[in-house]
Amino acid sequence: MSDACRHRPARRLAAVLALAALAACAAPARRPEPIILRVAYPGSADFDDLPSLLAHASLETQGYKVETTHYRVSELAAEALARGDAQFASGSIRTYWAAASRGAPVRTVMDHAADVHQLVVESDIRDCEGLEGQSFALHSAGAVGAALARAYLAEECAGVRPRFLMVPNSDNRAAALLAGAVRASVLTLAEVLRLEQQAPGRFRVLSDFAARWPHVKTTGAYVNVFAAAHRDVVRDYVRARVIAHRDVLADRRQLPAQASQRLGPSAFWPLVAEAYLDTRAWDPDGGLTRSDIERTLAFFIAHGSLDAGLTVDAVADLSYLASVLDELGRYPGVPGQDGR
Repeated sequence: MSDACRHRPARRLAAVLALAALAACAAPARRPEPIILRVAYPGSADFDDLPSLLAHASLETQGYKVETTHYRVSELAAEALARGDAQFASGSIRTYWAAASRGAPVRTVMDHAADVHQLVVESDIRDCEGLEGQSFALHSAGAVGAALARAYLAEECAGVRPRFLMVPNSDNRAAALLAGAVRASVLTLAEVLRLEQQAPGRFRVLSDFAARWPHVKTTGAYVNVFAAAHRDVVRDYVRARVIAHRDVLADRRQLPAQASQRLGPSAFWPLVAEAYLDTRAWDPDGGLTRSDIERTLAFFIAHGSLDAGLTVDAVADLSYLASVLDELGRYPGVPGQDGR
């Protein structure tokens, strides 16, 4: 056999290896699997959830995958966070702080939205005493709206006993009022405005809880033990939420379109968007400080909604928000917040 014949298999092998090397170089690098962030909400998406949903969309452009679950009531969402079915959550401060008081590893990292809860009644109910024996719809027994309603009754007419009914979701409670199934309810601002448009003069606001208790925080964003091992991820999440708050303030036109896309079309969205933005429903600096938490804890403890002795550090970790604000700077025109 000639030398050329003897070397032909080796040459073929070398050619195959060279082609394989070229193919490997030409093939795109395999992208890493995205980090999945699971977020719990109480009830269906509402108008005050919009900036958080926009933040989730932003996080997905950064390589995260965000999965949201809407639980029927606040207590179920808090339970999901506590047992690790979600890493993040948004909703009632009172509910998550009650879970923390029982040892659940949940901490508040920023504000979700300002207090938009109002006590709405049929117009013939003129005062607190008029609620005696009346059907009164609440989201759930442990929700912040229920805690605010009971605090209002305790302060205004301690002996009055309405007939409480649990009706999850503000839009369902508004529908119950319109149908005459209940005579009073705690609604969010969006549903109050909708009622005013749909049935002018039929209902009235008996108490605007934000005006009554301006220093009480009602909703927050939360994280569980996931934070200990993923501080950078939690910081990314808080940053996206803060930026979303700033974006809706900077471009007021986007909210009605986002509401139509995410909550369903409605002619009311421009009116609702203006009302929420005018009240600064979403704080561009995250809306939560130690003093906010201290005042809010004192309020709920005084009204029997939370255990005495519960501390700021037991319910919150504001280090992520402080870090984000150090990076982004404070928003112009907003009073300074310590974020600690």
